[in-house]
Amino acid sequence: MITGFYLFASADAKSSIDDKTYLIKEYQEMFKKISQKRVGLSESEIEKVNQPFIKTVKKKGIKSANKTKKSLSLTLDAILGNKVMINGSWYSLYQNVGDLKIVSILGDTVYLKGNGTRQKLTIRKKNANITIK
Repeated sequence: MITGFYLFASADAKSSIDDKTYLIKEYQEMFKKISQKRVGLSESEIEKVNQPFIKTVKKKGIKSANKTKKSLSLTLDAILGNKVMINGSWYSLYQNVGDLKIVSILGDTVYLKGNGTRQKLTIRKKNANITIK
């Protein structure tokens, strides 16, 4: 019985050593591939790539001779860090949007303040009836 246990333990130890040797060879192969010099795009190839970003024109404020302050409709389109997109234009925290100043950005809500009023904008939810199961 002891001899059988010894043979089993010795076979298991040999298998363990073989597994470790295999892993070491596998890792050495990975390190060899990682250490090879990688060649990227040349300067001229990079310049040929179309720009993935849309350039927007920054508006100084939203003013119109035909609109009064109460008829000015603001729509919060996006929030990215301390930047917000209102009516298609990007603004930073504490920047003016028309006569109002962005005073707070919390979650999906932006608070504007000015002329003794405070306005709350929340990101509009398109297709609110769609649910994902």
